[in-house]
Amino acid sequence: MNVKIGQMPKEVRMAKKSKPAPFHGLVLLDKPEGITSHDLVGKLRKLLQTKTIGHAGTLDPMATGLMVLLVGDATKFSNYILRGDKAYEAEVSLGRITDTWDRTGETQSTAAVDWSESKIQEICKTMQGELELPLPIFSAVKKDGKKLYEYAREGKEIEEIIRPMNFRELELLSMNAQDFSFRVRLRCEKGGYIRSWAKVFGDRFGCGANLSALRRSFSEPYTIDLAQTFDEFAKDYQAGVKPKALVPLENCLETWPELYIDGRDEKMLMNGAITDSVQRRMQWIDREGMECGRFDLSDRDKLGIKVLSCKSKRILALMVPKDQASYKIARVFRVSHSDMPENAQ
Repeated sequence: MNVKIGQMPKEVRMAKKSKPAPFHGLVLLDKPEGITSHDLVGKLRKLLQTKTIGHAGTLDPMATGLMVLLVGDATKFSNYILRGDKAYEAEVSLGRITDTWDRTGETQSTAAVDWSESKIQEICKTMQGELELPLPIFSAVKKDGKKLYEYAREGKEIEEIIRPMNFRELELLSMNAQDFSFRVRLRCEKGGYIRSWAKVFGDRFGCGANLSALRRSFSEPYTIDLAQTFDEFAKDYQAGVKPKALVPLENCLETWPELYIDGRDEKMLMNGAITDSVQRRMQWIDREGMECGRFDLSDRDKLGIKVLSCKSKRILALMVPKDQASYKIARVFRVSHSDMPENAQ
């Protein structure tokens, strides 16, 4: 074989290419403590023998709970699923401040805790709605093209960044006077950091605090009870059984209205054009949805319309608002999708 020095043989290059995804859809996994989100994606890539896998929201190694992984063409849904709300059960420990604002960080200061259950209850009431909170320095948010955690690891101090974060449906679950901790359940919009919430709570209490445990129970519209552990999913997949945690491509974005088309409308759409009849039907879906209260104008940034084939029932495209009167094509799906692994029964 004639190969130039420093050049990988063509046969090896071909072997290293990612295989097509064995199915297209979402996989809902319950992440254990102690591994990164990237680790979990890597395990699924190895199991399915494809690199075409992403996720819709990271969890820190300390955190557990629901992760939505996207396989094959479902990766095209990433931006839309990321916009959804998330809900958590969190434990906050009073009296210790760390550099990461959670229990895994290095201690920066400690303080005596003047324990008061009524004070915890009162502060919880002030920690709901839209809040202006600082971003954790150990986060992937970028400043001047550089991630904040990169500044932190280099020991560089930067000015604190304040961001609006929206928390609601807060419920105080328990309080533990023995270890000066309490547990809450809360829901937040995209961009919310529970570590920021815990840090500011500690500031308001007067002794500092850190996030000592975190479990994601909801990633809109999916709940943790729909998820499987990786081992459970792998066992079903390898046995040829449809895993409980697999969401078919056509069932993704289930809160979006659906439009079924055929004939010329379908042919034109697959060539990147929207016929007048499809545009009129989408406008009717818009009006009907608002009139019956299913969604309102504030939802238009989150909601689009799923277009499916009348004949095959497969998803053809995602439509998103172009303006207040019309829609545009966001994504087109050109291949036939199977919601099942090839070996599944």
